[in-house]
Amino acid sequence: MKLEDFEGRVEVEGRRHVVKVLGGGAEFGKGRGGRKLLRIKITAEVGGVRREYVMTYGRHGADNAAVGRAYASVDAPGGRGATRRGSPL
Repeated sequence: MKLEDFEGRVEVEGRRHVVKVLGGGAEFGKGRGGRKLLRIKITAEVGGVRREYVMTYGRHGADNAAVGRAYASVDAPGGRGATRRGSPL
């Protein structure tokens, strides 16, 4: 599957946005304690603003469950002054 040239339309809080994926990729890395992580990076343009988005997946807990996290920045379009923090996907 190719990420480049993907274009989609989404509606958030009654406003429509065009999302254009310009590039991206995936890589394995190591987290705390040497855990293997999968990082997916996507460069996209949303509403005319270009940003790089990163989602990180890893295995956690006694049941080794797959957990994903993404980080949102306060300067992202539509941001409401929230702090920068990870949130489960």
